[in-house]
Formats: sequence, C-alpha cells, structure tokens
Amino acid sequence: MDDFRDYEYLARPAATGDRHLKSCEIRETAALIAASRAPQATPTNGEETRHAEVWPLSFTKGLPHDSDGFVDPKAFHAFVTAITEPDRPGLPHAFDVPLGPQAGLAPGGNTPYSYKPRPEYALGWRCARRDGAPLTVRAWESPRAGHVYDLQGADASDIAMDAAPALGSEELTAEMAEVYALALLRDVPFSEISAGGTALAPAGLSAHAAFTGLGRLAFLNARTVLDGLTPRQADRRAARFDQTGAFTPQTMFRGSTPGAQTGPYLSQFLLVGTGTCPQETREGLISYGANTIDQRVASLAPGVDHMVDFNSWFDVQMGADIKDLQTADAGRRFITTPRQLASYVRVDQLYQAYLNAALVLLVQGAGFDSGFPEGTGKSRAAFATFGGPHMLALISEVSSRALKAVRRQKFNIHRRGRPERLAAMVDKVASGAPGKLTTAMRAQLRTMYLNLDKAGLMAPVAAHNAAQLATHAARDGSYPLTGLGHEAALSHLLPMAFIEGSPMHPSYGAGHATVAGACVTVLKAFFEMFTTPDGWTERLMDSVGLGCSVEPNVVADGAKVDFDRSGTKLVDATDQTRLTIQGELDKLAANIAIGRDMAGVHFYTDYYESLRLGERMAVTILQEQMLTYPEPVSMRFVSYDGDRVLIEGTGHAVSVTIFGKNGRPVDYAAWLSRAAQAPVPA
Repeated sequence: MDDFRDYEYLARPAATGDRHLKSCEIRETAALIAASRAPQATPTNGEETRHAEVWPLSFTKGLPHDSDGFVDPKAFHAFVTAITEPDRPGLPHAFDVPLGPQAGLAPGGNTPYSYKPRPEYALGWRCARRDGAPLTVRAWESPRAGHVYDLQGADASDIAMDAAPALGSEELTAEMAEVYALALLRDVPFSEISAGGTALAPAGLSAHAAFTGLGRLAFLNARTVLDGLTPRQADRRAARFDQTGAFTPQTMFRGSTPGAQTGPYLSQFLLVGTGTCPQETREGLISYGANTIDQRVASLAPGVDHMVDFNSWFDVQMGADIKDLQTADAGRRFITTPRQLASYVRVDQLYQAYLNAALVLLVQGAGFDSGFPEGTGKSRAAFATFGGPHMLALISEVSSRALKAVRRQKFNIHRRGRPERLAAMVDKVASGAPGKLTTAMRAQLRTMYLNLDKAGLMAPVAAHNAAQLATHAARDGSYPLTGLGHEAALSHLLPMAFIEGSPMHPSYGAGHATVAGACVTVLKAFFEMFTTPDGWTERLMDSVGLGCSVEPNVVADGAKVDFDRSGTKLVDATDQTRLTIQGELDKLAANIAIGRDMAGVHFYTDYYESLRLGERMAVTILQEQMLTYPEPVSMRFVSYDGDRVLIEGTGHAVSVTIFGKNGRPVDYAAWLSRAAQAPVPA
C-alpha cells in the first residue's frame, strides 16, 4: 500500500485563493508519488553483446545488409548510438543513420556524409514493383520516443520488462513454432482451431496436427520437467496450459488469463453490437452517438502470403516500403480466421477495439464501479466525472503513455528482431548456407530447426512457401513484385501476412499489447466487474444482455473455407460456457495482441510481458488521478496475473492495495517491479 496523507489545505475553507493552492499541492503530491517509484533496471538476454558483429536475432531492419542478409556493423553501431545518445537541450536530433540500399540513394533512404559502406554493403534492391514505380524506403517509427517525458503515471524508466527469450532456450523454440503454426493456419476458422479439428488444412497443416506437433516441444509439454527456468519464465510457460495444467487445443494460441481461455476464441466485444435484444446485438452494429460502427472488417485476400523467397525478404530487411501493394479481399465480414484478425490489427487505430468495447458496455447499461460517488442508484448522475466522457477520454490518454513507454523498451533496451529474422536464420542453417553465423550460433539454430521439424512444421512450411512462389509466378503478372527468388523454392522463411513484413521498430515489447494492457485495465477499473460492492464474484455477460455467446458462421467446401459465404452473420457459438465481462475484456486484449503473432510480426512473449507493462502504466495513472477527487473514490479489478487490485482515494489519502492469487498481501512497489525481479540465467 502507498499512502500520501494529510494535505494541509483540507482544513481551510474553499476560498478562491485556497483552490489555487490546493491545485498546486495536489500536483506536488503527484510528483512525490512519481519520485517514490524507483527506476527499474530492465534485464536483457545479453544477445546484442554476446552476438556482436553478427546480431542474428537483433533488430536490423532498414539498415544496409550484405548479400546474405547480415547487417553492416558500422551501420548498426550508428543506429544504436542515435537511439541511445541523450538529447542536446534546445536542438533537434538529426538521427543521421544509414537507411535503405546504399547502391544509389533510394527515395526515402539516407546515406550520412560520414558513412562510407564497404562494397559488400553497398547493395541495391533485388525486386521491383510491377507497376514500374520506384521502390521507396520506410523510416523507423518514433525511435527517440524513449527520451520523451510524461506528466502523469510512471516514467518510462520506472517500469521494467523481463528479458526476451534467448537463442538456445526451449521457450524461444516454442514461440517460434507457434508463429510458424499460426502462419499455416491463417485461413482456418477459429472455431476449428479451438476444437483441434482435422477437416480444414488449406496450407497443409490442420489444427489437430498443429496441436499435436506443438505438444512435442519441451516448453509446451506439461509432462516435461524444465530445470533452470526463472519464476517469470515458469509463469509464461504455465500460461499456455489450462487450469488443470494441460496444453489443449482450447489453450493453443490463447491469452494468459482464465477469461482468455474460456469459451469461443474471439472476444464477444470483437463481434457483437448494441441493442435491446439478441437479434439486434447480432447485427454487429455499435451505436456511436448519431453514427454506427460496424464490427465487420475488410480483410486481406485469403491464401496469399509474402516474403517466402530470399529476394523479397532481403528487400524488406533493407526497408522497402511496399505496404500499398497488399491485395485486399472484397467485402466486409465478421472476423473468422487468423488472417482476418491480422488484417484488423494491421490498420487499426491502436485503441479502437477498446473504444468499441466501452461503447458496447455503455449502451448496454453495464454501469460503473460501485466505488464511484456518482452513477446508477445515486443522487448524482455520472458524466463529466466518473461517466462516459471521463472514461472514453482516459482510454486514449493511457494508450498514448503506454505506447511511449514500450517504445523505450523496444529501441533503447532490447532491440529484439522480428520473427521474420529468426526464421531466416533457421533457414540459413537448414539450407547449409549459414554465412557469418558462428559455430555456436549454428549449433543452437540447428537444434531449433530439428525441434521445429519434430513438431511437424518444417516440411509443411517449405511446401507452403514453394506453392506460394509458384502461385505468385502463375498469377498472370498480377503479383505486384517482380524479381522473386524462385530458384530457392524450398525455403523455411516465415510466410508473412503483410507484404511489407513487420513494422519499422523492434519486436519487444509490443505496442498493440501494451496499449491493450493499459486500455483494458481502465475498462475493468471503471466499469463494475463484480456482482456485489464488497465481493469478487465476476459479473456475467448476461447482465448486459449478451449472455448467449456468438461466433461467425463458417461454410466449408472440403478442406477449404468458402470465404464468400463465411463470416456473413453471427450464430450461436458451439461453446456456450457462461462468460464474464472481465473475462471477455481480458480476451479482447489477448486477441488484439496475439493477432499480431498471426500476422508473423510478434512472438508470444511480446504479448505476455507488454500486456503487463501496459497494465502498470494504467494503474500508476489511475493512482495519481485519485489525488484530484476531494471525496472518497475507489475502483477495483483483477490483474492479468490474477491479483486483486484496489485503488482508493479518500480526499486526503491515496492507496493501492493488492492481494495475490493466494490471498496474501502484495507490496505495491514489488508488484510494479515484478518483471525486473527474475534473474536471467547466464
């Protein structure tokens, strides 16, 4: 518990001059709260130092690479320096770093005056746009955001993340396997995945085969004893299992909370609309004032993956800006498959899913936390304070702060490479062309390859990539890139949903997941999650007229989905487990974050740790805002780790009280620094 008590001004009458003084004292107390949070040293996995000059798993996208796809060390060092060096007060930061191909300056690229690349790094594009337009270069996205400060909530340096899994670990192999499997299951409906079905396998891998194969990996096999895991690593492993400790199709590719693993895969908040009866809510139309939000989404074309050859992979690593060449499917449908969810998280405004959920709960009359002084059943209605405008504004407020905090983790600390890079390193070892990889790196990557092959993933990945290349060549000239490397058809590169691959920022942490963690925390804190004011029994979705779970209709033709007729309406879900509001909000956060894994741009750890970073950013903001209320206010929710969190303000004191899953008190400072407490194995 943190208490900041006894403001002297509370004893004075509320004269005009006293209000000004009160305002100043509240701001001073908020500064004291901020100062009480000790900066946390974020652990890293040490690979940037251990793998120096090669950096097989570091983020190098946009920098000059040699013909094997390895970064120019001089450029990488300049990149790190430009990210981490302090600002000079009053002067803009030039961020003068080599960007894009160095064989002739591509539009959008950069060659610093002081940078003279060696010949092996002075390369150009390998592919070309079929429309004849020049290939341009993408810029890095907010690489200096980690130097920006905020006036509310924890500073970006005050909340840590755990180290990312290292090469050679069972955990990294497991999450790479998950990303490969999701790539092959992109056009399989979520209902089929959760059932572990065998019927639908458009890319040569069924949900059942994926489940069976993943279960062979040590990290995902509950019967395998793994020594040497840190408590945090053990928690991430346990998050893949159900309440009995088993890895099942129902937990496969799901979030880390009980709610995320209960019922249909997709949160109801991604599907339903508002209305007074099930017929209306199943239309998927959300009332937004005088406008309407349709839950149906535009999707990328099914069955089309990218970066399955080295040439296009290479250009993307050099920063090729080809996002506008993506082929879209016609029409809008309810999200039915991983590809459609990936389509959503490719173009969403980062907090829009939580805005939609908030609107659904508002219109359906969910009611706000019973600890608010205004609201349902009280003589004061909630609006400017503790009402819709207050809560909706706070969702966007925490999302901005969460995004800046995770940018510091991404660029300033971890600089973890994306799955597309790790897959390329696996492919190098598998193909017998390891390039600059050291003997130790080759051995670790070879072990990873053999385990991925044991999971039944490598053969279908190679076959799928070969089929994609053949299809691209046979598209009557419609595939938007020329110069693909068809001579290397049997690649183990990661098939990507997005033609441009991953974004121009490192993998860890994840922006979507951090924003999800923060925004859903606000929703859980503002809306009433429990059936009684002093209990912790969660409210059911029935209480807001959404008791019958729905899922999109699926029409299959043999082993493939008929996408023209699927996702056109919502029907009763096969799994009618009773769902809670809090559980569906937790599931929503997991869906959005793991949807990025389905695109091939993130790992599971990116979701797990970033979600909790966002949660802590939100709690520290809510804590400080308690200072502004001159009367008793409280809000409570269950954290992503199962802790019971109570945030209170009394008008003269602010406290955050936490009880763990075991019912024992948890020190607030220890809770904030939980990710920094686990030592990293040498």
